[in-house]
Amino acid sequence: MNNIELTLGIISFISFLIAFPQIFGSNWKEFSELIFQGKVSWNEIQKASNKIAKELRKEGVTPTCILGIGRGGALATGLLSSEFVKNIIIKDSGEVEKIINNNLRIGVINTKIYLKKDKIKDEIANQVISRIDKIEYSDVDLKLNKSDKILIVTAQSYRGESFQKIINKLVSLGIDRGNIISATLFWHRHRQIEVLHEPDLYGKILSINKTMPWKDAKHNTNRY
Repeated sequence: MNNIELTLGIISFISFLIAFPQIFGSNWKEFSELIFQGKVSWNEIQKASNKIAKELRKEGVTPTCILGIGRGGALATGLLSSEFVKNIIIKDSGEVEKIINNNLRIGVINTKIYLKKDKIKDEIANQVISRIDKIEYSDVDLKLNKSDKILIVTAQSYRGESFQKIINKLVSLGIDRGNIISATLFWHRHRQIEVLHEPDLYGKILSINKTMPWKDAKHNTNRY
């Protein structure tokens, strides 16, 4: 191998390293967070949102109201609302027409999360213990109609406790249970975590060790 071939080989290898994260739809910073820091990429978040929207369309469901729970739910609400703000109609001629959906309303239910004061000791091998002491929820900030088709969304779901409480709250307000759908971008399903409510729709099953890109590694509200 002469010097030219060696140089070209080195350049090709460096180019491959630079481009490698693009295979996963991210850059090296996002890729390192995904692999080493336990954070999902924004590309994964978009894919999870698209999957939920696709399943809703497949079922012929067009929500009139999307409610996000917490900060992550607010972000998920924004992503999903952009999918349903326009209805796409394909005419017999094959022409595609987009009609603005003026009936869609969005809202956020704020949460205040209290972590346990005592540090959790991992004295028992493989034991999964919640870090959460309690969660407080704000009132629904929208005027709801009994005929509304409501989509409740979160970015992450563990036990489904938030879904359970908000669904019960909506039912107490007179909303038909059949008109309420729960959806989460990522379901942290784990055999040692008791599930109170399984989301009707989810974007992806995710390890409990993974978290969202907007959460600080040292100060976050992950349940486990």
